[in-house]
Amino acid sequence: MYALTPREYRALKSALTRALRSGSRQKVLETCRKAFLTFEALGYPDDWSRWQRAQDDASVGGIFLP
Repeated sequence: MYALTPREYRALKSALTRALRSGSRQKVLETCRKAFLTFEALGYPDDWSRWQRAQDDASVGGIFLP
């Protein structure tokens, strides 16, 4: 059952955008971790890979710049 509301989705997406724009790897990783915990509890959105790509890019060996 999909229980993630549009409001919650927008909040998670906004948080990811802010983290990416900050340029901080740590903020991106923490934002993605929180989003995945929310997704596990409430259901994954269709574009869940947005957070996965951001997490991969911010991880060691990724292409995320400072």
